Amino acid sequence: METIRTQIANAIARSKARNEIVSISVDSEDGDYSHALTVIDDLAECETDYSIHDREGIDRMDIWGFAKDSKERAMLWRLSITWKD
Repeated sequence: METIRTQIANAIARSKARNEIVSISVDSEDGDYSHALTVIDDLAECETDYSIHDREGIDRMDIWGFAKDSKERAMLWRLSITWKD
């Protein structure tokens, strides 16, 4: 089983390479929102922002990285993370 760190690292790489929003599902036992944010802060080489919401009982975090020096805040990658029990 992939760790949350491995899942997020692979998802960021895929999002960058394919210019797409990558969706991943993380096992609740592997971590929560704060753990995901810690991992992303450690991995990201850019500014990040996120939103968290519950839709029909499913917790979802949308998180994206953007260029530090870009006035338009050009998006570099984007993930959609859900947690499963």
